[in-house]
Parts: sequence; C-alpha cells; structure tokens
Amino acid sequence: GCVVLTADQVVTHPDLGILEKPLNLSEASTFMSAYASTPSVTTVGSVMLTHFPSLRSSLRTFEATVLFDGPKLTADLEGEGPNLLDRLVESGAPVMHCAGGLMVENPLVREFVVGVEGGEDAVLGLARTSVLECVEEIMGVV
Repeated sequence: GCVVLTADQVVTHPDLGILEKPLNLSEASTFMSAYASTPSVTTVGSVMLTHFPSLRSSLRTFEATVLFDGPKLTADLEGEGPNLLDRLVESGAPVMHCAGGLMVENPLVREFVVGVEGGEDAVLGLARTSVLECVEEIMGVV
C-alpha cells in the first residue's frame, strides 16, 4: 500500500478574517498593511494522511502565531522607494502563492518578524509534529 499526505493552510487576521492566497497585488498590499497594524496573525493548518488501499486516515490541525514589528513594517510600507511587497515581487518570491502572502522564511520578510510561536514549520504549512502523529496513528492501524 501507500500513504497519501494532503495539507492546507490559511492565515487569520483579527480585522480581515480568513486570508487565502492573494488574488492580485492590490490584495497582497492590503494584507501587508494589515500585518503592519496588527501585532500578530495566526496561521491555521491541517494535515491528513490516508492509507491506500484500506482508506484509513488520520487528521491533525495546528496553529502558529507570527509576531511582527509593526512600526518598522509601517515605516517600510509608507516610506520612499520600493517597499517590502515591491522587493518581494522584484526578487521573484512567490508571494501570490502563499496563504495571506505570508512568507516568514524569506529574508526580506524575516527582518520584520520579531517572533514565531508554534513553530516555523507550522507557519510554512506543514507542522512536523502533526505529520509524525498522523504517521504513528496510521502505522498503528495498517
């Protein structure tokens, strides 16, 4: 048999609600501005492993919180010259392919992040402990 892993993630913002991948640069800009005005945002992810051919599965959800340096990000977004979003796009970063346009692993973004609670792997959308828990559960029943 084999095991298939599926996963998904969203960003939640207290004012904007659930943030998926930005539809366009204008929406990505709105997300960045919202991160500057809020001390933190939460990512919510899920991972599911399914064994074939038995179809037994295991599901876990996980959260992580990203803490931003709001004043520093605001100064960047409102300053002269290319802002963070401009620099990300210019560098070829896949900002339009990330939930909430959030890319904490990117060095351009990292300078505005003061902390991550819950693990950077969870922010990236695949919490290692959740995957391992699913594997252990699947292996115990297969």
